[in-house]
Amino acid sequence: MRLKIFFLVFALLVLFLTYCTEKAKYKTTDTGLRYIFHSEHKGKSPRENYYVTLNMVYKLENDSVLYDSRETGMPLRYQLIKPPFEGAVEEGIMMMSEGDSATFFVSADSMFEKVFKKPLPPSLKKGSRLVFDITLLKVQSAVEAEAEIREKLTLKFAAEQKLIDKYIEENNITQKPSSTGLYVIVTKKTKGKIPAKGDRIAVQYTGRFTDGEVFDACIPYHPYQFILGDGKAMPGFEEAFKELREGEKATLIIPSELGYGEQGKRNPASGIYIVPPYTPLVYEVEVVGVTASKNL
Repeated sequence: MRLKIFFLVFALLVLFLTYCTEKAKYKTTDTGLRYIFHSEHKGKSPRENYYVTLNMVYKLENDSVLYDSRETGMPLRYQLIKPPFEGAVEEGIMMMSEGDSATFFVSADSMFEKVFKKPLPPSLKKGSRLVFDITLLKVQSAVEAEAEIREKLTLKFAAEQKLIDKYIEENNITQKPSSTGLYVIVTKKTKGKIPAKGDRIAVQYTGRFTDGEVFDACIPYHPYQFILGDGKAMPGFEEAFKELREGEKATLIIPSELGYGEQGKRNPASGIYIVPPYTPLVYEVEVVGVTASKNL
């Protein structure tokens, strides 16, 4: 009997010490932000309006991961804003230096009210916290970041233009682009209906890179459909189909600014790029139907 009591007391003591040790690991700011630093350096620290590059794992307190920037192979890069509420994750990031890694425990109630603008979902208890594991990779002032962005964009757009120029030369294209850089080369003309804003357009297409590799295509007799002017189609399509008549065929050369831009297009299941960032695209298209908005 005494032995059982001894082990019970010992077990309770171990639990108490573990609890105290775990609690001691955390620190809390005056605003209620709970945090743990895993590694600390003497690097540059960010301030409001600075740009930060970081890896972020965002999860629930039970360790259910909601987002992990490492899965995309590309760290997050964004401009820090004024913390939207006391104890926000932005406050924690401003406590860090380049090279630091830390975990921040943020009020779920405040996140949903102030940031998501939604009620707390039933799956989360009032008073619970969201967990952010962050590794701060780079800190830049707005001036430094914007200069770097301009330099990278200049190099990327120059490389992209070389691909477009090569395609134009190899295919003996003499037509000039629009003011936005879009080429619409009509290969079959008709006297069909010209689409108006709000009309539904049905298009059969094959999408290729400038080297001829196909990255996307419609299933035969199952055209891609969109409403002209509602902003859901890529900008290059919106511009091109304003001038293509029903029944016409054309080749579109779409610069990345009118395509998938700096974000590219990823496979949602694997995260692998279908269209890499800053990639010009070539589409063979046929307008198979135009339905007036009044008939939708």
